[in-house]
Amino acid sequence: MLLVLGGITLYKTFALYEEKKEFNVLKGIVPFFPYKGITLANYIISKSVYDASIEEFTHSATKQTPTLTDYRYIGKNPNNFVCFGSEEETCPEENLYRIIGAIPTQSEIGGEYKNRVKLIKADYYIENESHLLTTISDNLKGYAYTSDSSNNLWQKSTLQTNVLNTIYWQELSDYQDYIDSVVWNLGSLYYYHVVYEDNYNANTLYAEERDIDVGYGGKNFNNAYSFVTNIGLMYASDYAYSIGFSDLSVKSNKDVYMKNSWLYSLKDNFNELIISPENAFVTYWGIFADGSLNIQNPFIGGIRPTFYLKSSIEYKSGKGTIKDPYRV
Repeated sequence: MLLVLGGITLYKTFALYEEKKEFNVLKGIVPFFPYKGITLANYIISKSVYDASIEEFTHSATKQTPTLTDYRYIGKNPNNFVCFGSEEETCPEENLYRIIGAIPTQSEIGGEYKNRVKLIKADYYIENESHLLTTISDNLKGYAYTSDSSNNLWQKSTLQTNVLNTIYWQELSDYQDYIDSVVWNLGSLYYYHVVYEDNYNANTLYAEERDIDVGYGGKNFNNAYSFVTNIGLMYASDYAYSIGFSDLSVKSNKDVYMKNSWLYSLKDNFNELIISPENAFVTYWGIFADGSLNIQNPFIGGIRPTFYLKSSIEYKSGKGTIKDPYRV
């Protein structure tokens, strides 16, 4: 592969792009790449060479995970749309998803880490079969975390068992084969850290989600530290990393989060549930309409199903825009 810049010919093999850091000068320049047969995860990693909306994050080791590097979409509105579950020429709105990033994950606890593409539904999911759906106000509908609001154990919540991994899962039909069952980390977040400490940011959220000591998450109430399943919700850290400033306080900069995160897409006075549990037994974390991370009990909010594609899923076509989403 050759690239000509200002009369200078550069030779470079753009295959897995393991030497990306040497080519940060190419940001904003769109070279030609042979994408046929490339996995979607490697496609995203390769685009990070020149696409400023994809940022590389290297995370320090935690008590549950080794040092890992992922590639996440950041900013207000990156081109990260995917048409999933439909082959129609114009993708139906209900089949639009967005890519959180190419994230190293395990298919079993203690298993091998593979880069898998993490998708989140572009808009809120609504169904009427579970009877967990509640009208809040002005026709806004949200879910309760559990049917009886007695605990925040994700692995036992009716939102996880009934809504996401039964009703929604069945609606995916043949496209279930595109999705990997993976390890979801359930280290609990400590309210006073997140809400009151100025140094609490994406990196500290990530670490607590993958910790085994923080709060009541597993110590007192038999909450799993990690859980293997198909469908979940986004992490608190997913939201925090999406603004592109991993060291920016979640306490002091909620307006920045709201204005600069593509994952913030909330309607007025409408909150969204996330998967990260709170350290108390019956309170729940969510993204509030003002852009902040906070807790509420009982928590009634919107949900956007989130899942990981199999590492072998290939990029087929598309530019990632809402009118021309990626096809896999």
